[in-house]
Amino acid sequence: MVVDSWLGNFIRHSRKAVPPEADRAIIGVLAFEVSKLMSKVVNLWRFLGDGETRTLRDDVVGTIGVRMLVSGDGDYLMELALDEILDNFAEVSVSVAELGRKCADPRFSRFDMFVSDPIRNHLEWFGWEYRPKKMERKVKKMERFAGVMVVLAQELDVLAELERSRRRMLGNPKTDPIKLLESQQRVLWHRTEIRNFRAISPWIRSYDYVVRLLVRSLLTILERIKTVCQINRIAFRRKSRNPAGGPALTRSQSMSSIMKHYYAVHPSPGVGSPTRKKFRYRHEQGKIGHLEPSPPPSPPRGCHHRRSRTRLSDVGGLNGCMHSNRDRNQIGSSLRHVSNSPVVAGGKEEAEQQASCSSSTVVAEAIYSKLAFLGSKRRQLINPAPTTLGDAGLYLHYANLITVIEKMVSAPHEIESTSRDELYGMLPGSLRSVLRKRLRDHATCRVSSVGYDATVAAAWRQTVARVLEWLLPLAHNMLRWQAVRNFEREHHEEADSKTHVLLVQTLYFADRAKTEAAIVELIVGLDYLYRISKRLEEMRLDRR
Repeated sequence: MVVDSWLGNFIRHSRKAVPPEADRAIIGVLAFEVSKLMSKVVNLWRFLGDGETRTLRDDVVGTIGVRMLVSGDGDYLMELALDEILDNFAEVSVSVAELGRKCADPRFSRFDMFVSDPIRNHLEWFGWEYRPKKMERKVKKMERFAGVMVVLAQELDVLAELERSRRRMLGNPKTDPIKLLESQQRVLWHRTEIRNFRAISPWIRSYDYVVRLLVRSLLTILERIKTVCQINRIAFRRKSRNPAGGPALTRSQSMSSIMKHYYAVHPSPGVGSPTRKKFRYRHEQGKIGHLEPSPPPSPPRGCHHRRSRTRLSDVGGLNGCMHSNRDRNQIGSSLRHVSNSPVVAGGKEEAEQQASCSSSTVVAEAIYSKLAFLGSKRRQLINPAPTTLGDAGLYLHYANLITVIEKMVSAPHEIESTSRDELYGMLPGSLRSVLRKRLRDHATCRVSSVGYDATVAAAWRQTVARVLEWLLPLAHNMLRWQAVRNFEREHHEEADSKTHVLLVQTLYFADRAKTEAAIVELIVGLDYLYRISKRLEEMRLDRR
């Protein structure tokens, strides 16, 4: 049976059943909520894994649609990604802090002080994080706990149904005694199974045990977030009011300005943004599992005995000063002469170590500041700008609209009048007026009564294909993001971390005017392709 295999699997991979602690309160029915928290912790850890972190900047900054509609500033995009991660981290931390108030150990009841103000209270939790290998073992344990609770919930539903059936049979005087006995045996068997599952689940664990596991896991994840920021060199400078860069685009503008920006952010190979080779080099020299940064103000562990990989030329303004001084030759020769001294060589290494420690401290302080902002009044870092689709609440609507256009473009000859009316009905009123004006402006490009211009048709096909190439991934990610949220809401459990996408990879932060200009251009091109297909069909029928 399925239940037998589940039970055998969990018993083999778990410790012996732990009896409830008499002197401490146990989790009990809150184990279902605890299992959700554990699933969120596991997903956070998996999302910040070595493989995902190595491609995080490429996935966010390297996406053409993100750079065109959200921002061309890579540091701004990476900070948006970090803010969403910290939002999820803070949400779990608040729930764990509430559980900590019920613990017998007074240290865990003070965890809410760290959540509300980590800048002042982080030293109390110094050294609580797990080592990477031990964290992996704890992650597997939390996965088993979450899996057991899923099966336990199913078994409780089955038991409730069996007990209702048994009560109906008891109330019926004509019930066969043999069937009644079988029903009672099934109820007893399921009760035994439920006791077994509870014995290997968080149900009988104490608050102290569960909170200790979650707190140490969260602090370990926080250390990994710091390391991710160092690897991706996030600059923490979200100050721009117009994140997309440059002047805002009006909806009535042509797509040509967007396509110019497309070629600006999507150059030929070997040109443009920082190369992936450099990013990989930095990551290989500092894999997450081997870095051990610690919270400020104390220097990170290893700063005084582990050689830093930060170059001296990257620290401060030394390099720029050498190039701007009028006596650069004399200074350069003096530096070369003095650098041969062993005292200066040792000072250089010490400067490198201090620079590495300083960088780690700056990252930690920036993250603690963001968490303090989140914990003070339970606010969120994810606040879209007024010019974005997220602020207008149109991100899901436009994602569905773009996918509908994609289907129509793939087969324009199959478009029916009802489909065209439905597409037109999906457009907001302001977008309809812009579309009517654009269609009038492009009336000369429509198919004439004699034939059609093959050059114009090819140009429109190419334009539509290019726009869909960078716009579709954002729309698909938006629908995927919503599907994950719907799954978690309906099934009351966390989705797999592999299905998660960040909001910065969707239409949520996309500039509304630029997105609507792209949609209008797609519909104008679709209108022309539709008329071409209809005209060609008429010409084919006339030849018969």
